[in-house]
Amino acid sequence: MPRALSGILDLAREAPEPLHAQMTEQIKSAVLAGKLPARMRLPSSRLLAEELGVSRNTVLAALDQLKAEGILEAVQGSGTLVAAISRQDFEGGDRIRPASAKRLHRLAPRWEEPLARYQPARLDDPQPFQPGIPDLRSFPKELWATSLRRAARLADSETAGYSAMSGHLRFRHVLARHFAETRGVVAEPEQIIVTSSARGGLSLIVSALLSPGEEAWVEEPGFRSAKAIFGAAGATLVPVPVDAEGIDPSRAPEGSRPRLIYATPSHQYPTGTLMTLTRRLALIERASEAGGYIIEDDYDSEFQYRGRPIAALQGLDHTGCVLYLGTFAKSLVPGLRVGFIVVPPELAAPFAQIHRHTGQFVSPVIQLALADFIERGHYRAHLRRMRSVYARRLERFAEGIVGHSKGALTVTVPDGGLQTVVTSREDMPDEALADRLAGAQVYGQPLSAFHMMPDRADHRGILMGFAAWEEREAARAFARLSNAFG
Repeated sequence: MPRALSGILDLAREAPEPLHAQMTEQIKSAVLAGKLPARMRLPSSRLLAEELGVSRNTVLAALDQLKAEGILEAVQGSGTLVAAISRQDFEGGDRIRPASAKRLHRLAPRWEEPLARYQPARLDDPQPFQPGIPDLRSFPKELWATSLRRAARLADSETAGYSAMSGHLRFRHVLARHFAETRGVVAEPEQIIVTSSARGGLSLIVSALLSPGEEAWVEEPGFRSAKAIFGAAGATLVPVPVDAEGIDPSRAPEGSRPRLIYATPSHQYPTGTLMTLTRRLALIERASEAGGYIIEDDYDSEFQYRGRPIAALQGLDHTGCVLYLGTFAKSLVPGLRVGFIVVPPELAAPFAQIHRHTGQFVSPVIQLALADFIERGHYRAHLRRMRSVYARRLERFAEGIVGHSKGALTVTVPDGGLQTVVTSREDMPDEALADRLAGAQVYGQPLSAFHMMPDRADHRGILMGFAAWEEREAARAFARLSNAFG
């Protein structure tokens, strides 16, 4: 072996890595460790190949890679030299990080308060009876796999390229037809922007329509993530009270002119209230007068157990002030990561332009698979089945909570949704009630946490989910509940 590389190169022909890759890594390590000094001249590729017993192409491949990485350099008339890499930057293959050079990491200040005040509960390891979770095990995997295979075979230039960034046209056609039939949403396919989640859609709306300092109405109590997103965008948050008819625009501060109004009309989150027609019309009128927009978050309207689902607020809008926001996270599974916005026609083109800069795109193959899944009737069949399953679980949940708490707790039985409110007959503060249940490994979220001003909250109780847990799991949780109220 050439004397300059003695003890540096030790190629193992039986190793899985190619010989040129071994050579590249060993020379690189030697240079970074200071074993091959800067400006040292390496033997010729021909001599290296002869001494190592490998082909010259193997050596040339390694040297070319090292030159490309800046480890070696070719100098006219001098051959191949070790590049002048500072030893101050490398020591034993590791970068030196002086204490004086330690980086101070910080978030943008605009996120500090929203993250501190409105951080949502973690759902990565849900326990009974945390709210907001569908039954993940009931997802029809085989039917979905078949739709995915069909979608993969439909790959074309639109699927493979950049032309479908705001939504594959076929998927948007299917969604527009589905929304019209099931939710009364009036929209052309071009008005639909496909996003990676409802939160992503909300972030897009805020980015496109809200300037710092403008007012954003939020339901009181209401969805914490919406408040975080508005707050980080510099909005002036205006809590508007919710009662038995939904958000009440007449109770907003006098003179308030909202740029955005966030509302959950079908199942108010977290109370479960259904917004009445009178309130819906009043909200549209207030938004139109202010020149603002309503964000209608229709997050789980597919699950209605009594009566027919109320048509979407968007279908009542004749002024172009409602943006319809939704997701497949609750109706199928969150892991699909598919959401959508239906925007007024005049906003379709600018929203698509802004969306291209967000990076939150959904694979066209997933979109085509969902289109196939919906068109073949699998989606509606799944919803029918799960409505029946969830209705039974709601009934058993209500019976179990009341019975196993010895009547100390009461349950509001909603007309739909995946969660409901549990209260104490003894008027126990919701934080104390949540702590008592948590001691029995039964979980929920205090309603006061959904208020911007918890000390002035007029909604009491805790939000609990019933949809995700089968009968045996629920029975074990109820047994622990009995011990807590024994």
